[in-house]
Amino acid sequence: MNIVKLVFRVGKKKDKQMTSRDICIALWVTILWSGAIVAQKIALVQYSIFTWNFLRVAMVFPFIFFFPKPQNNFLQCCICGFFLFAIYPFFLGVGLQSSLGAAMTSFFLQTQVFFVILCGVFLLKEKPTWYQLIGILISFVGIYFMKASSTAIEVPLLGVLFLLASGLFFGVGVVLSKKYQLGTNLADVIWLSAVSIGPLLLTCFIAEGPQVTFENIIHISPTVFLCLMVTSLLSIIWATYLWLTLLQRVSITAATPFMLLVPIFVSIPSILFLGEKLSLLQIGSGFIIILGVIFAQGFYAPLLMMGLRLRKKYD
Repeated sequence: MNIVKLVFRVGKKKDKQMTSRDICIALWVTILWSGAIVAQKIALVQYSIFTWNFLRVAMVFPFIFFFPKPQNNFLQCCICGFFLFAIYPFFLGVGLQSSLGAAMTSFFLQTQVFFVILCGVFLLKEKPTWYQLIGILISFVGIYFMKASSTAIEVPLLGVLFLLASGLFFGVGVVLSKKYQLGTNLADVIWLSAVSIGPLLLTCFIAEGPQVTFENIIHISPTVFLCLMVTSLLSIIWATYLWLTLLQRVSITAATPFMLLVPIFVSIPSILFLGEKLSLLQIGSGFIIILGVIFAQGFYAPLLMMGLRLRKKYD
């Protein structure tokens, strides 16, 4: 069922309400995802992006002995895993290695949803609605103001381009996963991650050489190792598992808005512990990006329907 049907069913049929436990799980998943962004930003200050991406999925590899291989075509699994856990994290990591702060990075990452929509148009032949197109426009207006209100050091163009490219590859991976019906359970997520180990290790050997790669692995610092634990075990495995099981109990329209809290959860520790500072214009630009995401996902629809009903009532 597509997002349009889910949105407009709100006014016709009451969705299953989220319990207090469901709300706590949604908030916890959002915190885990936010923590992964901050942890990766901390680690990449002192660690190689190539070795980081390899170790990030290598830590998940042992779990394949406890979960069955997906029933789907293995080549399809490899393709989706390559986009989601190899090329997407690489571009994201390069963007994080720039002078772009973790808080501002989280605002730009909200555009991932739009790339999912665009990839759905080209790969699944889905037609975007008018409000999705307007939402894309609103979001990119926010990106423009974010860049215009910052110096080249605060928002480096190359860093922004790498983050946007990571969003594109994320969209391709998500849409292909939907097309191939992958990622619906924890076993799929683990195998999608594991199949990207080979390409990532090869990238390390090409970019840095086998000797430097092994030295990076052997001499990993406690800080980087802790960050790896957060991004690998907590973000990839635990958060994904909780999110998938939550979506089996509640509607997508009820759970998805919690993802928009990521910039807030990232900004708080970034300002407190990383010493990052955001101007009021930058904060406002970030919320314009989030507004575009809200508009594109159709969450305005119940408010419009309520307004129309009130108008008919008092006309």
